[in-house]
Amino acid sequence: MTDGEHTGDTAPCADGHVSDGVGSTSRRNPHADEIAALDAQIDRHPAAKIRHRMRDLGRVERVFHRYSLMLSQLLHELETSEEAAVELMRNVGNMSGRERIIVSLDQALLSYVASLVAVIDQARSLVAERSEALRDRYAARTEQIMSDLPQASFLRKLRNYILHRVAAPWAFDGRFDARGAADTRISLRTAELLESERGWSSQAKAYLLSSGEKIQLSPLIEPYRVAMVTHIDLTLQEVHAEIEPSLEEVRRLALKRHRLASYGVTDGEGWDDLIAHIKENTHRERRGEPALNYETGLPFAEKPRDDG
Repeated sequence: MTDGEHTGDTAPCADGHVSDGVGSTSRRNPHADEIAALDAQIDRHPAAKIRHRMRDLGRVERVFHRYSLMLSQLLHELETSEEAAVELMRNVGNMSGRERIIVSLDQALLSYVASLVAVIDQARSLVAERSEALRDRYAARTEQIMSDLPQASFLRKLRNYILHRVAAPWAFDGRFDARGAADTRISLRTAELLESERGWSSQAKAYLLSSGEKIQLSPLIEPYRVAMVTHIDLTLQEVHAEIEPSLEEVRRLALKRHRLASYGVTDGEGWDDLIAHIKENTHRERRGEPALNYETGLPFAEKPRDDG
């Protein structure tokens, strides 16, 4: 089913109830079989399937966007917080504060790398079935990102390390300047990352070898987020443009389905207005006021006047 389409044997009517068009609130929609057949047609349509996958990719992209921002924000807060600096540089005494910070970093990094790989895999899968021209444009943008942002290969493959080692090899370095402000660096230890032979591509390994003893994460996340979100947005736009002609048939089926499901009240184009009307009728009933007819705007007991 497409988003916003109503499923089931009954549908909201103008009075805010589920009805068969006569007044019952429980009878089966007389068009239920036809509605079910239209549902099946829509679900089987190739363009509808691609649109579903596009929406899934859009959802995963939003998750990646959110987790990227969360990781960036956490790193910034920890690297500029005096309290965090004290805990992260502590190596004696009560280490519980330091451990809590490490857990928060582990959670943020795990979420980030999982969402990154998910958006990459889903985008590749969607593009693989499109035209050669679209696939070529997608590949060219991917190569450009890898060229412009050397950390891209490392971030993409970091998930393999995390999956097999579970915990990231965090390193914390910090100092307080003359004004007492914290200057902390949160990094990953390169040597420990390279101990894992699994999953590092030649590009990722080259990046690790050229990065020194530690890789500070905070400068890497935001530029890559911007590049990936732009890349995926363009990909979705291009796929939509390619399937647009085929979507017209899906729209016709959906409009017919909406019309049958709402007993002719709406074809789905005014769905938001209809739902708002239903909610208003619910509030009116709670106040003891008569429900209004969606089409006439009058209480159901009244009929529009014939001014002629």
